[in-house]
Amino acid sequence: MFLLLVIISSSHSADAKVVRIAKLRKEKRRLRAEYVDTSTILMRMKLESSIRKKVKSKGLEPSSTPPKKIKVTLNKE
Repeated sequence: MFLLLVIISSSHSADAKVVRIAKLRKEKRRLRAEYVDTSTILMRMKLESSIRKKVKSKGLEPSSTPPKKIKVTLNKE
């Protein structure tokens, strides 16, 4: 009789773990989808065309002349 109770208890415990694993997998899929969506939105926000649209309303425009490289040399005497 005792062995039967142990087997039943073990079976219920295993079933509970299976249900918990299923819930965690579902949560993992949801969080992964949210991560991908957020990452996509961030990538779109970082696009140069997107940034140009946002700063144009503030009167900023890209420079017409390319930047010049400044070389600094130190005299070690």
